[in-house]
Amino acid sequence: MVPGGYSLMATSDTVVGIVGAVVLTAAMVAVFYYENATVDNAPDGAIGTGGIAFVYEYERATETVTETGQLAPGGEDRITFEVPAYAWAVNATLTWSETDDETSPAAPASSGPDQFELKVVNELDAEVGTKSDRSGKLDVIHFHAGGSSNETSKPEQLTVTVMADDEAEADSTLRNETADGGKHGLGTWNATVKLIDVGTGALAGQQDSGNAYSLEIVIEYWKPVLQQDDATNGATAAFIADLRAVRAFFSGLF
Repeated sequence: MVPGGYSLMATSDTVVGIVGAVVLTAAMVAVFYYENATVDNAPDGAIGTGGIAFVYEYERATETVTETGQLAPGGEDRITFEVPAYAWAVNATLTWSETDDETSPAAPASSGPDQFELKVVNELDAEVGTKSDRSGKLDVIHFHAGGSSNETSKPEQLTVTVMADDEAEADSTLRNETADGGKHGLGTWNATVKLIDVGTGALAGQQDSGNAYSLEIVIEYWKPVLQQDDATNGATAAFIADLRAVRAFFSGLF
């Protein structure tokens, strides 16, 4: 006990309570002020409502999808692939080699050359193109916006600022933004490979059991690449996370 009837323990608890309340209030004020200040100071044209600026720069990029298979006469394979937003060209190439029929060495390939078909369908189930031939190679090339240049599907702004609290939120916000307005190409496409026949010769379909194929799909598009200022945004993100942790800790004490 101390003079006046107060215990040292009670005095210590009071001090801890006061200090905790002050720290909690300071943390809440700091988080509130920072989050509102950063949104208010967001660059013109920025999207999102978070507290950290993530800058994306669109660059030309290429993705390649490859598939191989074996088909019997009349058989077909369907290959699905993703085409990103701001794609400007999709080039599907089907190749195959003529094989000797399973007959005597004196009469190889007597059923004639095989006929393949390649069909490409876009995300709206609209046919992009179909080709059929016996030449050993088929190309289906599609250019968006009716042009043959990457300029035709270039984003209006090659640099986009996204306001978010972390990189995952920034990526999601950017994807949702490009999904709006029917951006060219965004979605799941499919290519169908079909072996129509194994030739028209006398032994067609008898000794020729089918053929193998190789499909290559090349997609050219404008890819958003994150250009984050780690020295600034990284420190900012850590700072705001620490403030929130302090606020959560002291909130649990009261």
